[in-house]
This record gives sequence, structure tokens and C-alpha cells, in this order.
Amino acid sequence: MKRLEQLLAIAGMVVCLVVTLLLWLSISADQPVWSFPSLYFVELVFLSGVNAVLWALGKPSRIPINWAVTGIFCVFMLFGAFSVGFLYLPTVLIFGFLAILADLRTKQKIGLHLVIFLIAGVLQAAYMFSIYKLFYLVTPF
Repeated sequence: MKRLEQLLAIAGMVVCLVVTLLLWLSISADQPVWSFPSLYFVELVFLSGVNAVLWALGKPSRIPINWAVTGIFCVFMLFGAFSVGFLYLPTVLIFGFLAILADLRTKQKIGLHLVIFLIAGVLQAAYMFSIYKLFYLVTPF
């Protein structure tokens, strides 16, 4: 089971990386990828990479961090639903399945981890709104 969990974490990272690269190439062909969306793309690839490394190393913090990463991806996916958000659905599903699988295998309390998921999602939403506000306050029209 541990090997399956490691493979799922790596698969989630690879899917995220491929989706992000394809999006970046697609968007940059028509326009420069300005700082606003590129921050999210870098964030998502970084978080999926950190998540995969923690699973590969077998760190004890991997399960709650995976729940947090899943919450962050979920909020990004929902906020970006009208543009690129749903392209990250496979990553959300992989990390979500991994989180539940790991909790069941280790007999941990899913309720506590759902709180982590929600807190991470709320923090991601706050981050996205603050970046949005900051970007449009600084950028003249």
C-alpha cells in the first residue's frame, strides 16, 4: 500500500506538471504569461512537487500536507472553473484519493484532516483574492 501511495503522489505531480506546461505553452503562444496566472502555475507545480517528495521520503507530515495541498488545488480548480481550473481535476482526484487511502490505511481521523483541507482552501482563497486585489490596484487601466 505504501508503494501505491508513493506512485499516486508522483502521478499527481506528473499530471500537474504536464497540465501546467501545456497551459503555459498554449497561453504564451497568444500572449505573454504575465505575473498573475504564472504565480498560480508555479505554486501548483511547487506544491505537487513538495507533496511527491514527502511521500517518496516517507515523512510523517506527508498525510496532513497532502490534505492541505488537495484543499489548495480544489479551491484553485473551483475559482478557475471558467478558464483552466477544471484541467486540474485529475490532480485533485489523485491527491484526494491518496489522502483518503492513506487515512484509511493508517486508521487516522479523516475529520481532523478535513479541517486541514478546509483551512488550506480558505487560505488559498484569501491568497488568490489578495493577489487579485493587489494586481488590479497596482496595474493602471
